[in-house]
Amino acid sequence: MLNGFKKVVAFAVLGLIIAAPAGYAQSSNGISIIVNGSQTDLKGSIVSDRTMVPLRGICENLGSTVLWDGENKKITVLRADKKLEMKLGEYTIDVDGHEKHMDAVPDVKDGTTFVPVRFLSENLGFEVAYNQTDQSVSVELAVENSIIIHNEREEKTGDVEVDIQYPQIEGLKDVKVQESINGVLKNHVEDFKLATKDFEGEVKELRKIGFNQNYGAVVNYEVKYNKNGLLSVVFTDYTYNGGAHGIYGDISYTFDLTTGETYNLEDLFNAGFDYKNVINEIVKEQFNAMDYTLEEFKSISENQPYYLSNSGIVIYFSLYEYTPYAAGIPRFTIPYEQIASSIQPNNLKQDTTSDNEASNDCYVLRNEAQQKKIMQNLDTLINSNANEKQVITFVNNNIAYVSKENASKMVFAIQTTQKKNISNYIYGMTDDIQGKIIEEFNWDFNMDKIDDIKNPDLKKYLKNIKDSGYRLFESEGMYCPIIDYARYCEYAEYVTDDIREYIEIMAEESTHIATDDAAIVISWDELLRRACVQEEYMKKYPQSLRLNEVKQLYEEYVRYSLFGTNNTPAFDFQIETINQDLLQSYKKLIQEGNNDHITQQIETYLKILEKNKFKRTDEIELYINDVYQELTQ
Repeated sequence: MLNGFKKVVAFAVLGLIIAAPAGYAQSSNGISIIVNGSQTDLKGSIVSDRTMVPLRGICENLGSTVLWDGENKKITVLRADKKLEMKLGEYTIDVDGHEKHMDAVPDVKDGTTFVPVRFLSENLGFEVAYNQTDQSVSVELAVENSIIIHNEREEKTGDVEVDIQYPQIEGLKDVKVQESINGVLKNHVEDFKLATKDFEGEVKELRKIGFNQNYGAVVNYEVKYNKNGLLSVVFTDYTYNGGAHGIYGDISYTFDLTTGETYNLEDLFNAGFDYKNVINEIVKEQFNAMDYTLEEFKSISENQPYYLSNSGIVIYFSLYEYTPYAAGIPRFTIPYEQIASSIQPNNLKQDTTSDNEASNDCYVLRNEAQQKKIMQNLDTLINSNANEKQVITFVNNNIAYVSKENASKMVFAIQTTQKKNISNYIYGMTDDIQGKIIEEFNWDFNMDKIDDIKNPDLKKYLKNIKDSGYRLFESEGMYCPIIDYARYCEYAEYVTDDIREYIEIMAEESTHIATDDAAIVISWDELLRRACVQEEYMKKYPQSLRLNEVKQLYEEYVRYSLFGTNNTPAFDFQIETINQDLLQSYKKLIQEGNNDHITQQIETYLKILEKNKFKRTDEIELYINDVYQELTQ
C-alpha cells in the first residue's frame, strides 16, 4: 500500500486530479475497436479526454487470460511471460513486480472494466493506434524482444522516504552486452542517489525549524519500446524538499540489444540527413497546436532527449523549458512513416513497413527466463481455480513458446483441471438434460451435432462442456461426460515423445471406449493390440511421468484379455469353453511374432488350453491367475 508521500508523488508526476471517475462522454455509437485487423463488437469511450477501452474483451481476443477476484476487487491479466495485477478504483498497478501508476483508474460500466488505451501498449505489449477520422482504435500484438525485464527496488523510510525502482534485463545470448546494458541502468540509479546524498541532512535541518512535510526521493521507469532488437527505457526522477511541489524529470536510454550500444538521437539517422530540420518542422506544428507555452519553439538541441515508441520517435523537453509546470513534460511523436527512408538502424526500419514483417514470426521459442515466467503464470492460473476453458486458452496461446518438457507440463495442467472438475459436469447431467438430448436426437447424439440443437439453453450447456475439453459418452441409457483426449492431439508436435505417445493411447481410449455396461465393445484383436502398445510404452519410457496411468490401463487390458468381463466372458458360462473369437485373436497375435511379454505368455497359455481341450479347468484357472499376477506386478 502506498503511503501518503508516494501517493502525492504519483499524482504530481502523472498530472492527475483526484476525483470520482467522470461520466462516459461518447457518441451514440462509441469508439469502435479493431483487434488484429478484424472489426469487433467491442466499444470504447472518451472519459476526461482519455480513450477508455474494455480490458477483458481486448485481452482475450489477443490471447491473454483475465482473472477476476471479486472479494478483493482485483484483476489479474496473464499474457505469455507477463503478469499484471490491479484493483478497481486504484491508480496503482503491478506489472511483473514493477509498481506503476495509470493516468486513470480502471472503471466499470455495465459490468465491463475499462482502462486507458495507453495502458495496453505500455504494460501488455500491445500495439495501439487511434484513428480520429473514423473514431476507431486498432489493437494488435507486438512481437517483443526475447528478454525478461526484472524490477529491482530499494525503499527506505525516515526523514526522507526513498523509493527507487529500476530494470535489469535477462536472456541475452551475449552476457557481456547484457551486463553492459544493466550497468547503464543501474548507474542511472547510483547517479541519482549520489546527486541526492545530502538531501537527508538538509531535511533534518528543515524539520528542526518546523518544516514537517513528507520529503522524498523517487525513481521509476517505463519500458517504452521493446522490439526488433532495440530497448527504450525512460526513467522519471522525482524529489521533494519543500515548496509548492516537487521537481521531476525524464531521462531516457535507447539500447541496441545486439551490441549494447546506446543510441543518441542523431545515431538513428543516415549520415548527412538533416534530421534536425525535419524534426523541428514536425515539433513546431505540434507546438503551435498547444494552448499555452512559455516561449516560442525554435529547434531541438544537439543532445536532444528522445525515446522510441511503437508509433514513432518521441521528442520530449524538461519542465519549464517551453511550458509551465502544470502542463507537465511536453512530448511530441515523430511518426516512423514520415522519416522511414532516413532511419539508420535496420532493426528500427522494420517498424516502418506497412505490413509489419517483423511481427509475423509470432511463435519463437522463448529463452529460459521467459519460459520460467510463462510457467509461473500458468501456476498462478491453476492456483486461482481457473476453469478448463481458461487453462486451455492459456496453453493454446503459449505452448509454442516453450520447450517440449514445459509443453508437456502444460498438457498435464489441462488434464489436472479436468480431472478435478469433471464431477461437476457428471452431476450436472440431470434427468431433464438427458431427456432433452434424447428428445432431439433419439439416442444418436455426438459432440459434432451441437450446432444442430434447437433448444438454446441446451445448446449453450453442451457447448460449454465441449469447450471445456469433454465429450459425452452414452452408457446404460445415460449420457456421461468424459475427458476428450483426442483434443490433446493438437499438442502432439510440442510435447516430449513419451507424452505424445501417451496422448495417442488416451485418445484411442476416449474415442473408442473398450467396455460399456460390463461388456467389451471393441474387438478382441483391438483389445490385444492396445495391451501390446501399452506394454511397449512401459518398456520404452520407464521414467515417464505418465507411466503409472499407462500401467493401470495395461492391468485392465490384461484382465480383459484373460478373463473377459461379466457380459463378455473369456469362457462360455454354460459349456465352459473359451470364446472362439478370443481364441482366434490369441492365434493371430502369436502369428504376428511380437516379442512382448504378453504375447509370450499367451503363446504358452495356448498350449495349456489345447492340452485342456480349450475347457476351463482348475489348471487353466490357476494358470491365468498366475499369468495375470506376473504381467501386472
